[in-house]
Amino acid sequence: MPACCGDEMPKPILKDVLTLASKSLWQDVISATDNVSDLVKQPRLFGLRLEASIALADEEKLRSTCADAAATSMPPQIRYATLRPLMKVGRGSDAWQILMGDSSIVSDPGFLPQAHRVAKGAKADRGLKTKITSTLRNLHPRTVRPHRSKLQFANNKSSSGRPLGSVTCLASTATDQKHLVALNQSYNDLLHRIAQPRPPRVREFHDVFVDRYGQIWAEDGAIVRSYGKPMPSLKRSDCQVVDYAVNGLMATRGIYHWLIDRMPHFGIVSPGDTTGVKIIMWEGGPRFERESLDMAGFEHDQIVTISEFAFIKRLVVPDVGFAGLRHWAVSGEMFERMSERAFAIAEREGFRGSKRIYVSRRDSVRRPLDNELELEALLEQRGFSNLLFAEMPMWQKIVVCSTATHVIGPHGAGLAHLIYSKPGTKVLEVLPIMDGSYALRFIYSRLSTVLGLDYQAWLEPQLPQTDRWRVDLAEFTPVLDRWLAE
Repeated sequence: MPACCGDEMPKPILKDVLTLASKSLWQDVISATDNVSDLVKQPRLFGLRLEASIALADEEKLRSTCADAAATSMPPQIRYATLRPLMKVGRGSDAWQILMGDSSIVSDPGFLPQAHRVAKGAKADRGLKTKITSTLRNLHPRTVRPHRSKLQFANNKSSSGRPLGSVTCLASTATDQKHLVALNQSYNDLLHRIAQPRPPRVREFHDVFVDRYGQIWAEDGAIVRSYGKPMPSLKRSDCQVVDYAVNGLMATRGIYHWLIDRMPHFGIVSPGDTTGVKIIMWEGGPRFERESLDMAGFEHDQIVTISEFAFIKRLVVPDVGFAGLRHWAVSGEMFERMSERAFAIAEREGFRGSKRIYVSRRDSVRRPLDNELELEALLEQRGFSNLLFAEMPMWQKIVVCSTATHVIGPHGAGLAHLIYSKPGTKVLEVLPIMDGSYALRFIYSRLSTVLGLDYQAWLEPQLPQTDRWRVDLAEFTPVLDRWLAE
């Protein structure tokens, strides 16, 4: 940046530094954020300076910035955001230093989930994990013991097991090859974890409160699950009381988390169940939640909705995960039932799915693909139907994913409907990638692996501090044609 008033540098403006970061001009980011007093006045700059220090492998600047950030007073949400660059590269100790720089942070509702994230990322640092665990025990000495539930998944013999899927990774020349290495490593790690996959398990928590975000806590304040929202001190007489329910409440409203993280839990409940167990939902949830439960055959009287809070005498909390999906005879029966119902509707409506589909994101405001219309035109020439899942009812999305032999899509929630695809379906995900995005961006390679799908990723770079990205069509087209010819 040019000098001003002799050797004095102009004050960095957050917008200007964000622009520098979006262009990966990391040395310029460092120069623009050298004045600690400016960082203190605009604490969001700490995260950008940390990101630049990491990119430049400047250990001295990274450590001094961590120390300055820890000592600076800032709103909790900005402090949490400052941790992200460090967590992306596994620097849990530095993240913990910044998090605990403000002793009052422990009273903020968001502290507990942030501390758990740091602890989760500190797997290799046993000393740090012990320190965090000890801190949390001192802050929250009360605990709620889970009970083993009598309600368990039934092993439906009519649902066959699935073979493991395959994962192949390719990338444009503009993409750093380290991302390919990371995706392959993620695949190998998953294969190791699911070599002997743990079957779904079920626990119960008795006499607990829940809120519409899925947080769970007891009358004495003991916390079972926190998503960073306030948990008021309540008595059971203050709110709706439910005797027996499976948890269907979520902190996120996205369809991926609904279909993959929550819907498998409901396989424990049979349509027309007579045990009295309900599925508990938020009354203001998105339409696809109730629509998918209808497709699964659940009766309206099997579902109970809450507005804000409820007291649950027996809360059933299943745990399925990717490993549980490998036990398809246990976890997949409900999805197969949904497919049967969807095809019955399609038969009545005269609807047929296409063999080749593209799951478009042109209506999305997040991670817009700048040349998506060009990509769609290219695919249309090769016989693909370009579909906007947001405009389709659930039964149609189930039918098209069950029918398709080839599925292409940019990374996004629409690909969660792969849960309905048949083993051997060929999947090509066009994947924007950057440092620190692996945990979320690699979810469909993992899902395809456990479902027996033939998955391939095409990686393109996504610059930091921006959602926008492009597909290099000149490089992608021959890869696409080879994939179709296989």
